[in-house]
Amino acid sequence: MDFPERQTNEERSTRTREALLDATLECLIEKGYAGMTTNDVVKRAGVSRGALAHHFPSKTELVAAASVHLIRRRQEMLARQILDHDQGDLGFRERLDMIRQEYTRWFPATIEFMVAARTDEHLSRLFSEEMEPHAEELTDLSLSEFAEFSNHSSPHLIQYVLGCFVRGLCLERIVNSDELVDEIFEEFSRMLEVYARHG
Repeated sequence: MDFPERQTNEERSTRTREALLDATLECLIEKGYAGMTTNDVVKRAGVSRGALAHHFPSKTELVAAASVHLIRRRQEMLARQILDHDQGDLGFRERLDMIRQEYTRWFPATIEFMVAARTDEHLSRLFSEEMEPHAEELTDLSLSEFAEFSNHSSPHLIQYVLGCFVRGLCLERIVNSDELVDEIFEEFSRMLEVYARHG
């Protein structure tokens, strides 16, 4: 008879932490930053309040970590999706649209965090501290998806340009029709592709 392997304390701790971060993102989407509570997160994650306090002593620390968790997970997922294909099989527009779809999926959590961080200096600082160790890795992942920009004089800037564009589209979808947003996407994709070839 095969018995399931026992988890180590470190594995259990990692699973608990990720469950809390995933639950936080879901609560941000459902209730917003102001409306969500740590009790909401604990219930959704199915863990004890003691487990929450062990990993994240405050709501601010929890949300800052969840925002970095979202960025890392999104970038790793996109890199896998894109690099699973031969980049020759995926055109520039197709790769950019994959990024757009993934950003759109989690945009409500993103905008809740960004609005909160605008006036909460502590949240903004904690996010920067949490993000710093991963910045180079995430830039490398982003650039691996667009080999066209590998020789750009400031390749990390391309990452920000793409992110700003896609987040802007997500905002536009709140106040404009899907048709207009799609037209904007197509036009900007063409402009970027020309720049990638000749810029």
